[in-house]
Amino acid sequence: MLGPYVADYGKNGLRKAIIQAKDYAHKASGKFLFAIIKPADTSVYSDLVNTLDEMEINDVQSYAIANISVEDISLLKDRGIY
Repeated sequence: MLGPYVADYGKNGLRKAIIQAKDYAHKASGKFLFAIIKPADTSVYSDLVNTLDEMEINDVQSYAIANISVEDISLLKDRGIY
């Protein structure tokens, strides 16, 4: 699974994507989700805080924060999100 890219933090945005990713990870491997959070250059601090809140709310216990790559930005632009 490539990973869902979402543009908002509402119940139909990030939360829904996390739930879908958790379900996919568990069904595909029997294991738990490991999320990689890559804040964009345009992100503000509250975006990261909101994302970390969603990790807690959805009981995602394994995650990392990493730098966004040029390839990630290109993919986001292709999807009209960046």
